[in-house]
Formats: sequence, structure tokens, C-alpha cells
Amino acid sequence: MPLRLVITQQGMIIYQEPLIESELLIDDMPVILSDEEHPQVMGIGSVKKKRTSLHLIVNKSSTIELISSHSKIQQIDETSNYKHYRFSGEIVIIQNSEKFFISSLNDHIREEIKIIGHMLPYFTPSGNPIYLGRPKLSQKNDIFNLDILNNQHDNSIYGSNYARILDGEGNTIFKKKISILPPDF
Repeated sequence: MPLRLVITQQGMIIYQEPLIESELLIDDMPVILSDEEHPQVMGIGSVKKKRTSLHLIVNKSSTIELISSHSKIQQIDETSNYKHYRFSGEIVIIQNSEKFFISSLNDHIREEIKIIGHMLPYFTPSGNPIYLGRPKLSQKNDIFNLDILNNQHDNSIYGSNYARILDGEGNTIFKKKISILPPDF
């Protein structure tokens, strides 16, 4: 569900509009927050940020593996669906059979890499971008791959999908909902 702009007058909603591409896929990817009095979102998915420690919010069904003996993790809170941790070092999170690598040790994160392609000037009702044909990555290299997961579990890439950017080790760097139409649509 994307964020919404809601305007009220005397307690009554008079207007609301979804904010395009604002959805945080917290059920599908970990959310990483800064370790400050007023935490800021540092990223979603696989993240590398040089910090003393970071906060992490994951789906309750996720598993967490410490990569090195210097890594530390402490559970802060738990709700019916999510867990909140503070950690330092390097960890791998397995969530919905996808692996995410998160580190507070360095910030030599990938160069700016984006999903590009011929996009329509409007979005789906839920705020997802619509591509004509299969999108690509903004940079061509052997380090990252674009994986399209079809929600209908058939062989077609058309329709509503998840686009994942994977690193060379199969860790999910980024994931977002997109829609794909045939290129000649």
C-alpha cells in the first residue's frame, strides 16, 4: 500500500491521493534505519552504510545470520508481524526465500543503478510504474542482474510483477512492484 496524501476539513476527509512509488515493501524486504534519536530510513533491501550501528525492521518470519564474530545484534521490540533490532557489523537476512546483505562497516555500495525502460506517463492505481516491454538496468556489467518475478506464476513477464536487482552472489539489492505491457501495446 503506497503512502497517501490526505486532506481533511473539520475531521472529514475531503481529498486523498496515493503518492507515486512511495510503497515500502516491509513484508518483502528489511527496512534499515539510522541509530539516532529521530531515526531516518537508510534504505530497504541490501544496504551498506558506515555507521557505528543501525536499526533493522524485518518480517517476523525472517531469519538473521551474523557474518563475522565481530557482528552484534540486539532485539529492541516485537509486534505481531515485525521485529525491530539494533545491530553492528555484517548480517544476512533471509526473508521469503530471498537473501539480503546488510553491513554497518562500509559504504562502498554499488554505483547508482536503476531500473530503466520505456515508461508510460501514468501509473497503476496503486502507484506502480508501467513499462512497455521488459525494463533493463541503467548500467551494463556482470555484477548486477535484473530478475522479473511474475505474480501469476506463469511464464509471461507481462502484467503486475516484482523487479529485483540481484548482486553477483544472489543477494537482493532492491525490489519494487512494476507492471509490464507488451512493447507494441
